[in-house]
Amino acid sequence: MILGLLLVSRMIPQSSFSLYIIDIYKESHLTTGFCYGLQALGLVVSATCWARYFENKNIFESMKNLSFIALPILALKR
Repeated sequence: MILGLLLVSRMIPQSSFSLYIIDIYKESHLTTGFCYGLQALGLVVSATCWARYFENKNIFESMKNLSFIALPILALKR
């Protein structure tokens, strides 16, 4: 249930997410706060990992490598 709420929280603007969870799913404020906390934790952990990965990389090579990932995803979206 928590994983589903986390996925929904990324699709809904932040201000209305808590109202949506409380009204539709009848969840507590504690559950809603837990979802916000998990999102923040994920952001902190992933930002740290990405910073270490790109720390000694050439910016142009990194952008080229990221474009090899982003372009196929963009093609799939169309």
